[in-house]
Amino acid sequence: MRILCYFGHPSQYLFLKNPIKVLKDHGIICDILIKSKDILENLLIENKESYKNILPEGRSSNKLGLIFGLIKRDFRLYKLVGKKNYGLFIGSDPSLAHIGYLKRIPVITVLEDDIHVIPKLAILTFPFTSIILTPSGCKTGRYHNKTIHYEGYMKLSYLHPLRFIKEGPEIKQPYFLIRVSKLDAYHDSRISGLSVLLIKKIINILQEKGSVYISSEGKLDNSLSSYELKIKPSLMHNTIANASMLISDS
Repeated sequence: MRILCYFGHPSQYLFLKNPIKVLKDHGIICDILIKSKDILENLLIENKESYKNILPEGRSSNKLGLIFGLIKRDFRLYKLVGKKNYGLFIGSDPSLAHIGYLKRIPVITVLEDDIHVIPKLAILTFPFTSIILTPSGCKTGRYHNKTIHYEGYMKLSYLHPLRFIKEGPEIKQPYFLIRVSKLDAYHDSRISGLSVLLIKKIINILQEKGSVYISSEGKLDNSLSSYELKIKPSLMHNTIANASMLISDS
């Protein structure tokens, strides 16, 4: 059997990273497809994963950019799938549901948000997908008949104690970590995160008690560049686990 796994965000890859290993051990071929997003490609390279980037140029965060980005992914995914004998698609991107529907290939959509939080994604995805796989606490509205719930959280797929082993810190302790998101996703509309002024106030309070580092999805303000965290992407969860405090708008 051949499966196509599509990742549009680092957390989606981390969620399926261990299941993919199990599937491969059982002789199932798992092709990985991604679009450019944050550290996603860096994680795949670091883990020596074979993959194809369907949207290497990325997309802008405005409404037109989101629409054109989806159209591009639909078109490129349709061409890429071609006559390959896929038995299943797994991912959360609408384009996967669209092409699976057209090609009559079963699609498992994985997510962890209530339908009222992601109404646009739901409209574009849920009618075309075969199964919605979600934690038991999530509500999928009128699509409950195609929903499979599991007792747990997506993050436990890679942060469960049987999977994640806390190691010694790469950074001298004690330290504090500030995480700053770009907040450019469609569901981040009208949401503001940590401002430069607020971050500086936080640093002034914390730096008397330890070192302060900033992990940012976007380019940091020049006045904060000296606090930038510089580690391998795969070390982020260990860095969080060893921090004295995490302050985040992500």
